[in-house]
Amino acid sequence: MAAIGLDMGGTKTAGLLLTANGEVVGSHTLPTPSREGPAAVLATLVLVTEHLLTQAKQLCMDVAAIGVGVPGLVSTSGQLCFAGHLGGEVGLDLAALLPARFMLPTVVDNDNTCAGYAEWTAGAGRGFDDVLYVGLGTGIGGGIISGGLVQRGANGFAGEVGHIVIDRNGELCTCGRRGCWELSASGTALGRQGEQAIVDGRWNAAAGLVRPVSGTDVMDQAALGVDPAVAVVETFAGHLAVGLVDLALVLDPGCIVLGGGVMTRAELLLPSVRQQFRLLLGDMASMRALPELRAAHFGPRSGAVGAALLALARVPR
Repeated sequence: MAAIGLDMGGTKTAGLLLTANGEVVGSHTLPTPSREGPAAVLATLVLVTEHLLTQAKQLCMDVAAIGVGVPGLVSTSGQLCFAGHLGGEVGLDLAALLPARFMLPTVVDNDNTCAGYAEWTAGAGRGFDDVLYVGLGTGIGGGIISGGLVQRGANGFAGEVGHIVIDRNGELCTCGRRGCWELSASGTALGRQGEQAIVDGRWNAAAGLVRPVSGTDVMDQAALGVDPAVAVVETFAGHLAVGLVDLALVLDPGCIVLGGGVMTRAELLLPSVRQQFRLLLGDMASMRALPELRAAHFGPRSGAVGAALLALARVPR
């Protein structure tokens, strides 16, 4: 028995084929047509799924279910209601459309809830009953496990941690509010901060970089020991720690798992985040056991792995 896990991000739609014991045996990725409307987004999901079904057939595997992780506000019925990085209101009822297309049980959930489920059940958060997953990508999303249960909230919208406000007079966010955390601590924000360092003359990056700069580019340059890039990462770690402290005070997790593309260089980022996290807690740091701060075990695959595992969990045994 196998399952397909789909992770629809702001820039790409990644699909995995997983066995019942969680082994990845197939994959396929296509660009997400973010600005082309719901029909184009659905068509991309269908193409990725069809490719993985073909792989399963070649491997003589039966696909029992499909899991889909999507960005933004996902209702408890599986409808993608709003996704700022897909152009705003979406109204895409994937829980009805995909089963009709493939005649397979389909689970639809927020992409970071899926990632959090993967890391909690089989990854960096395994063994903890209270886990916060924070995905640093185009924006910031969260997955919350509390008391050994996945938290989805009254409407299914729990985990939109990127939209806690850090600066109410800050930049305008895709959600319509100002000063959201993801504007300063997402993977996209790290790239912008690298660009700004170049514009300000703090980083002469003519050699070794192709502009526009991405967050991954900044991390790669920091890994090479480029001092301006190291400085940008250090400042970014502070922005990240600010939000993590607020969330830790509210949720009291035993483990915080950080995922997304920038965490492929976790060894450069985590020490500074841990240090600044403790400093920002101040006196409260001595009054409590601090949560473990860990990099995602599944890396950028967490969302797709979690989607598949959630789908498999719903299949009658």
